[in-house]
Amino acid sequence: MKLSIFSCPILKPFDEKTFLNMVSKYKYVFSIEEHVKEGGFGSLLSEVLAESNEDYVFKSFYMKKGFLKRVGSHEYLRKIVGLSEEEIIREIIEKLKISKS
Repeated sequence: MKLSIFSCPILKPFDEKTFLNMVSKYKYVFSIEEHVKEGGFGSLLSEVLAESNEDYVFKSFYMKKGFLKRVGSHEYLRKIVGLSEEEIIREIIEKLKISKS
């Protein structure tokens, strides 16, 4: 399996051309961000991929809960919001199984 990482520390300006050129080699696109869904990186990528009219399998990982009223380690907080390593791996494997059927 071949992978690429596209790091995007800011959303604007977003280089759609470079992003689409990079993902053109792949069928699956996953985004992971420590942000809520609305107005986040996954929403931006979803829009860009949809407008490309290509057939991508896309899954966005984002904070399932908004503002946290808890404190703890980075790992602990990721687990609370649904961004633990185990959760991400499980969902990616599930997405790969579904689209191969």
